[in-house]
Amino acid sequence: MCGFSALYSTTGLEFKNLVKMNDAISHRGPDGEGFYLFDTKNKVSHIMKSSSLVDDNYDILNEKFSVLIGHRRLAIVDLSESGFQPMESDDKRYVIAFNGEIYNHHELKEELLKIGHTFNSNCDTEVLLKAYLEWGESCLEKFNGMFAFQILDTELACVFGARDRFGVKPLYYWKTASSLALGSEIKQFTTLPHWQSKMNSSRVYDFLQYGQTDHTSQTLFAGVHQVPPGHKFKIDLNDANNLVISKWYFRPQARVKDKLKEATTKFHKLFKDSVRLRLQADVPLGTGLSGGMDSSSIACEINAVLKGQGKDDLQKTFSAYTEVKKYDERNYINDVLETITAESHFVELICPDKRSMLEEVVWHQDEPFGTTSIFAEWSVFKLAKSKNVKVTLDGHGADETLAGYHRFFFVYLIELLKSGKIFSFFNEVKALKKLHNYNGLRVVKTLLFLLKSAIFTSEKSNDWWKVSKDSIEVSKMHFSILDESNYELFNTSVPMQLHWCDRDSMAHSVESRAPFLDFRLVEYILSCPSELKIKEGKTKFLLRESLKGILPKTVYERISKIGFATPEENWMSDNQALFLELLEAAKLNLSSVVNPIAFEKAENIILGNSRYEGFAWRIICLSIWVQVFNVETGGEVVESF
Repeated sequence: MCGFSALYSTTGLEFKNLVKMNDAISHRGPDGEGFYLFDTKNKVSHIMKSSSLVDDNYDILNEKFSVLIGHRRLAIVDLSESGFQPMESDDKRYVIAFNGEIYNHHELKEELLKIGHTFNSNCDTEVLLKAYLEWGESCLEKFNGMFAFQILDTELACVFGARDRFGVKPLYYWKTASSLALGSEIKQFTTLPHWQSKMNSSRVYDFLQYGQTDHTSQTLFAGVHQVPPGHKFKIDLNDANNLVISKWYFRPQARVKDKLKEATTKFHKLFKDSVRLRLQADVPLGTGLSGGMDSSSIACEINAVLKGQGKDDLQKTFSAYTEVKKYDERNYINDVLETITAESHFVELICPDKRSMLEEVVWHQDEPFGTTSIFAEWSVFKLAKSKNVKVTLDGHGADETLAGYHRFFFVYLIELLKSGKIFSFFNEVKALKKLHNYNGLRVVKTLLFLLKSAIFTSEKSNDWWKVSKDSIEVSKMHFSILDESNYELFNTSVPMQLHWCDRDSMAHSVESRAPFLDFRLVEYILSCPSELKIKEGKTKFLLRESLKGILPKTVYERISKIGFATPEENWMSDNQALFLELLEAAKLNLSSVVNPIAFEKAENIILGNSRYEGFAWRIICLSIWVQVFNVETGGEVVESF
């Protein structure tokens, strides 16, 4: 788990620009840094392990190169110098910079050894590089992991790279007339010459209106894009800013007809192996434990895996709590802790009471975020770092694939009606009444509203925003659980969560791993019938039944859902002076973006005169982002999709 920087240019770039890019992400890799410099014309290259060596060994700070690659290392697997990056191939033709983990690197290494490859390290970076040398681009299909990487071919003067199937690891790019910059975080580009922070108003609209980011390749910064999940890219260094991106991952469309018993057996086998693979590390590991079913399942499965391996390792758990009872999950967390053997750690969620604290998190996130739940995750990773834990296993991806959100109930009801399963439809309606107090009238009204929304588009947001909506559809109704899961997995919910988690964890030099996003597990879950995911008013039915034997009964039977939530409404109510001050700043920062009527609505929310919603926080967070990154808001910059 690391971060990298790259600059490609036809006219040449100075090495000091790369150093600044690398310094901007020092938090991603405190265990070391490396640089590779190459000129495509005379084939001269330099490689060094620290920018501090420049003055001693090279007079190249102001020399120009066509290729500059930098890396920051967070040592997780093979902590020795053998894992140094950028890493050259044995013949020095290829150079790789890699961020992530290849969980099945041991198996791939054995396969490559049998073919005749030799290895100089025990790290997954070398396995990735030699897998590419052996299998070319098809090596991507063999990787089980999270990754963003680039491989330079010095002989052919070209670059190949890719991002993992679900985009767990980030990769951004920014172009100028004669150069291309790649980075693990957007803030790296702000260090470069000719950089201007300009607002992409179309994506700002999506954020303000829906709280949505990361649903396209665009970002809120005009001109900055991300390589989409499951995509690969190529660069011809003779035309450095010609980045060609194409899709490499296509989810299998096959559907299975497994019954519950067979499905739970398969699910548990895949889940257990996913956890086993993600326990591989040469540093201390921990578990983020929220009290929900997903993190509880991981904690309990880790306990079972360690016992099965005959290990008496004591896993560490990290949890956040609040004295606001509605959002506190300590009862569920403690039930899990009574079930497993663990060293538990807790942190209290406290409202950031200083503007500087908010600015720090926004700076690390790169873009504004629509909910203060980011502070809960931030606090947990900060706690993990304080206990010298460098890797955690976390529950991202389960809700979207296993139909864990309550909105899936209504998607399922529509699916049942469409397929003519009237008896099942009424059984589910009864269960919703019994378990969730959704009476029949409420269900009917919700279904009619959703169907109407799918047919007719009605927006009143122009009264609020001065920026306008473009053609990208953000809020979309689906009529099957599979379609909704696919949309949330690749377009909306998961991309945002992974962005937040990557920045929260890496801000504290902690690697977060997501067992529920093992591609084998995801593909199996999505191939299963809908009735295995929602049954009798219960979400994630397949998970419940599969782990019934190891989850505490209270968690297994739990029907409420909180997640890493914060008492946002209480925070605003208890800290009105702070949030009103932030809103006043927003009126100045966003005068060309937000209409006065929206500021008035936000103020009423803060004062408690209107029903609470995240509307006010989104305006405030956007304002902080504008100020932290000195974003130009005047004059709309709208990118074509």
